[in-house]
Amino acid sequence: MPMVSVLMPCFNPGPFLADALASVLAQPVCLELIVADGCSSDGSLQALDALAREHPRLRIISGPDQGPADALNKAFALARGTLIGWLNADDISPPGALARAVQALASNPQWLMVYGEGEEFDLSTGQRQRYPTVQPQVGLAGFRSHCFICQPTVVFRRTMGLLLGPFNQHWRTAFDFDYWLRAFAAFPERIGYIPTLQGLTRVHGATITSRQRAQVALEATALLARHFGHAPPARLHAYALELQLGVAQLPQQTSLADHLAEVFAQAKPWLTPADFGQLQHDWLLNPRTAPAQQTAEQAAAALPAHPAVPLLQIVQPHLRPGQPGPPAGPQLRLQAAFAQSAPHAPLLQQEQAFQDLLQRRVGGNNASPLPFGANLIHAPRGSTEDQLFVEALITALHAAEVPLALREPSQAPGPYALNLITLSPRSHAQWWLSHGVAPHHGRLEIAVWPWIASGWPEAWAALLPLVDEVWPPSGLVQAALSDGGLPPVWPLPGLPLPRGLLEARPDCAPAAPTVVLLADLQHTPHLINSFAALEVFRRAFPLPSGTSSFGQQPSPQLLILVENATAPDPEWLWLQACAAHDPRLQLHSIDALPLRERLALIQGADVVLSLQRSYALPSLLAAAQAMGLQVIATAFGAAQDLPASPNLHRVPARSVPIGRGVCPDGEGFSWGEPDQDAAVAALQAAVRAGRCTPVQDCESKAMSAPAQIEARLHQLWEAHRPA
Repeated sequence: MPMVSVLMPCFNPGPFLADALASVLAQPVCLELIVADGCSSDGSLQALDALAREHPRLRIISGPDQGPADALNKAFALARGTLIGWLNADDISPPGALARAVQALASNPQWLMVYGEGEEFDLSTGQRQRYPTVQPQVGLAGFRSHCFICQPTVVFRRTMGLLLGPFNQHWRTAFDFDYWLRAFAAFPERIGYIPTLQGLTRVHGATITSRQRAQVALEATALLARHFGHAPPARLHAYALELQLGVAQLPQQTSLADHLAEVFAQAKPWLTPADFGQLQHDWLLNPRTAPAQQTAEQAAAALPAHPAVPLLQIVQPHLRPGQPGPPAGPQLRLQAAFAQSAPHAPLLQQEQAFQDLLQRRVGGNNASPLPFGANLIHAPRGSTEDQLFVEALITALHAAEVPLALREPSQAPGPYALNLITLSPRSHAQWWLSHGVAPHHGRLEIAVWPWIASGWPEAWAALLPLVDEVWPPSGLVQAALSDGGLPPVWPLPGLPLPRGLLEARPDCAPAAPTVVLLADLQHTPHLINSFAALEVFRRAFPLPSGTSSFGQQPSPQLLILVENATAPDPEWLWLQACAAHDPRLQLHSIDALPLRERLALIQGADVVLSLQRSYALPSLLAAAQAMGLQVIATAFGAAQDLPASPNLHRVPARSVPIGRGVCPDGEGFSWGEPDQDAAVAALQAAVRAGRCTPVQDCESKAMSAPAQIEARLHQLWEAHRPA
């Protein structure tokens, strides 16, 4: 029975209104959609009137109001439903979201409010980003760091609205934040959570959050001080950074310093004296200390730079020049970080030796007297993907009978002339810092750097003179580095898969079709994109239990294999909540398992589902493809290097910019946003098709790799032998 009244404040939403209305009216449990229009002048009111004649559940209030909070109060006063939803006129309610909220509240009568997962989306760029939702167990204190409730995901009982009182019109931009704070303060044990996509919030320049960023920061700070006595300065600091980056705009004819001084002064009553003083210090607003800070900064900038400083800046990105941050002391911070790191970083104590080594490499005088062979430098505890790639490289070197020494970065240098380095660029820089010139003296260096973005970060340029050649493990890395400069780039051929590992078999076959998803939590969740993968699985197979739409077959199961899971990680907590919510989801932490057992779990499935936004290495997808599993992967990065086969389903992807702060070193470049509709269709087709026989063609194309690698290693060694 319909029981949800959805409230919608509306003022000049323009082209976004139709989608918002349709998303609500398509849901049967919506009793009524009450739109409170504040005298829109963009034609929205006329459109609403026309739609109301077609949709009896659409009710319209029109007239001047005092802002969104006032509009919501007017709509709430007319609502007839026992449950209240709220959607802005530019947002989207996903299919089934209201029904899931109704079910959750019916199953948990003690709950007064429920919220779920949200997603921010920008149609102009194609970017989609999971909202930073956390579960209600964090309580009221969780709001000190950020607002963790995505507004369009909320449904609450009408009784809670009556108990809390109206939306507070005093807060022009943070009235929703005020409402959540009041709800958590009043009913901390009566707020529930649904770990599924419950709301989509649109990102565009006309939103309140975009247009009034200073007011948002001030109101949020004031509200936190009201509840906690004083507020952390984080939101004010973030606003200052937004001004630096151009995300927020300075008022006309106002300098950055004058504007920040005014904003910080308004916030002073809500901050501790120490926090207010630190804000003034960091942003050079204290007239007593700023001149001395600037003089010290200029003196630090004039000091000669150690040649290894760029490597330190690779490892500690906040030390890089041009990074956004307070203007007080970037050079002083670098100086302090250098002094703190030097006792534990031998390279920072070897300035002359490092300079000499650099000159030899740049001058082409890097001769090696050591015998032919490869020292394979690899991470000590790599992910499944990393381990499988290293094993494939070892397989190729053994097949070519290349003398081989395996070395972790912490171990003594290998005995051979060639260092074959499979570390990430950041780990590569850390290896140099931690062990100095010794592992590199008299050796040739070949870098096999994994990477996921469309270009090579400028900050990593300091690594290029330190290697004699780059073997890109994907076409993406090859394109990023093949600019004709140094060092030379030699495309790494497709590697043979380690047969012994791929012959592992699970103990027993599952009764239901099994889809496997691998989630490595050491990477940013924006890259792994597990959120999209789970939504695609739920959309493809919406039945919670019993038989699926595929006749009498049991509903497919989703096996989620998690690496680097830690208790406080929000992504890990979310995955646990998902598994508790849906019995078809099986969650396994595989950190303690050896590679063979991890691959056995994968081989026991029918389908590999991966909607990562890019892939640094092809090895795991290639292994699943060769095993005969159906493979669904985003058409970006190393996935583009896989040979075509009937069991490989590349999901079309739109190239989208990597958002600020979502992927270390990736800002300014792009990756792929998978088409979720196409992924749903591909997953359904893959489950219907089931496993196929192992794909021999995928492996046969890699059989020539050992000979090619051996020949290239010999060529490099011969070219750099002492005369």
